[in-house]
Amino acid sequence: MLEDSAVESDWKKDVPSHLVPAVQHLRFMFFDSEWKCRTVTQRLCHAKLHPNDVNANREAQAYLPTFEFLLKERTSSTSRRAFELLLNQGTPPAVLQAYFTLYQDVLTGQCKAAWRDLLLIAPTPAIDWSHSQVTRLIRHGKCHIARWLIGCCDGLSEANEIGWRAPKLVYMRPALHKPYEAEEVWGRETLEASALAQFLFESNLEFELESQLSVWRGLAHLEAARVKALEQPELESDTALLVNRETLLKRIRNARADQWVPVAHAAIVLGVTAKTIQRWLNQGTLRKGPRRGTVSSNSIKEKLDEP
Repeated sequence: MLEDSAVESDWKKDVPSHLVPAVQHLRFMFFDSEWKCRTVTQRLCHAKLHPNDVNANREAQAYLPTFEFLLKERTSSTSRRAFELLLNQGTPPAVLQAYFTLYQDVLTGQCKAAWRDLLLIAPTPAIDWSHSQVTRLIRHGKCHIARWLIGCCDGLSEANEIGWRAPKLVYMRPALHKPYEAEEVWGRETLEASALAQFLFESNLEFELESQLSVWRGLAHLEAARVKALEQPELESDTALLVNRETLLKRIRNARADQWVPVAHAAIVLGVTAKTIQRWLNQGTLRKGPRRGTVSSNSIKEKLDEP
């Protein structure tokens, strides 16, 4: 249940040693949720597709509490509504698509939770590293889809996985793209078409999860850019300050003897802080203007001309 798949065996290679326990636990939580959701949706879907199979329906009853938990705690109201709409269509392809979509939605939520946690603990560069870790989780989820599809349609056993021929319902809308034909639902596809159906379901899951991951990654880059902009106001204002200083300097040089300027402008022209200007005013190094918080333009000229 919780073991890494073959495609996951090298996950530690880019994880700093001090983060291995945290990432390992995060992966444990993802694998556990994925396994539960996969098992529950598979058993309930199989029972729904085979209403006359007494054993399948009796066994499915044991999974209902976990199923109700997944619906309530792991999906949004929009996802639940989509599931109900598909299920209410009542056709086998719609039933299959309902449980597949639910499985996909739960995995999307688990990937998003992992993404958030990874960003919080990630080394620099955080976004790319977190993206690579979640991509590994998506690949883990993808590798179970072929077997999930077999289990939904025909139940799971070693025998029916060898040379499995998919029922035609898997290709019918809304599961895939072919028109719904009730009389053909349980007819069987060729081995080649069956393998293609498994590949298409895998690809659909991977595409949906990676599309969501791409959105999260873009938002993270946008937020990082905003934070950087806020943290570096000096870099943005250097040019503006230079322009302002040249403008203010020109005005002060051309000012009459009785004119004055605000302390903030004096600080820009003299290249010091407003606190320094205030200290100079108190010491008499600069002369105050007629209003509070102002400096005589002539005294600024004199300060500028000091050797």
